[in-house]
Amino acid sequence: MDFTSSDETVMLRGMKHAMAPYGEPEGVLTTRTAGERALADLEKAIAAQQHDTVIAIDFGGVRAISVPFADAFLGRLLTGRVAGYYEDHTIVLIDASEDVRETIGLALRYRRLVALALGKGGPALLGADEVLEETMQAAFQLEDWFSVLDLAERLHLTPQAANNRLRHLIKSGALQRERINPRHGGREFRYRVPAAA
Repeated sequence: MDFTSSDETVMLRGMKHAMAPYGEPEGVLTTRTAGERALADLEKAIAAQQHDTVIAIDFGGVRAISVPFADAFLGRLLTGRVAGYYEDHTIVLIDASEDVRETIGLALRYRRLVALALGKGGPALLGADEVLEETMQAAFQLEDWFSVLDLAERLHLTPQAANNRLRHLIKSGALQRERINPRHGGREFRYRVPAAA
């Protein structure tokens, strides 16, 4: 399935999971129990997806979200992602309003997690500190697939420092990674922000 965020022209190949039904009829996601139900539904949907499917969590139509809902849903989802579950899927949030983004960011900072949100103004890394946000913006400016060396050059970092930042973003599910076979042998990867896909 191809889908586009309504706020920007971003084509992604993957699965979209709508959040508005969990806040019916007012579009407000409130309780921890509702968050746990949304997580259980999403986990079932992810289990049916092929390797490398982008999982887009769609907040279109959601007016507000509570911290307990965000923690029970996204906090637990991304904690599982960091622990190794769903690691072959990139996870993005789409069409979240500024209020919804702010609340999600608060919930994620408590757990020291980050999530990539796509919408007006390009990508934002919710829950991130300045260093990771700077890294994500630099990655987005590289547009398509890029290497550790490309990112290191853009940020004026050593390759090792750039690799450490990329590792954190990959573990969080905010970047796509693909292994390449260089002519000189060895093991290398290339990366991209799903918005550039």
